Amino acid sequence: MRQPESAAMLAASRTATEATAAARTSSAPAMTTMTYKGYTATVAYDTDAGLFHGEVADTRDVITFQGKSIAEMKKALAGSIEDYCAFCKERGEKPS
Repeated sequence: MRQPESAAMLAASRTATEATAAARTSSAPAMTTMTYKGYTATVAYDTDAGLFHGEVADTRDVITFQGKSIAEMKKALAGSIEDYCAFCKERGEKPS
């Protein structure tokens, strides 16, 4: 038996709404980027921990940072990059 058009539209609307709600509550974090001195980092928010976590991309070494706010993240990214550059200098290497 065929549903009336309005009932089919309502069912489709509910399905779309449920999919949107599921996407909003999924454990996959939303990603964004930040930059400092030419380095780019990806940033995600961990709802379970209540923290932002970041990782600098395209370096030979792993550079991570975290914070509870955007201001903390900016400071943490800058500190991590400065520490990385100092570490490379100590090793006599050019930062990548």
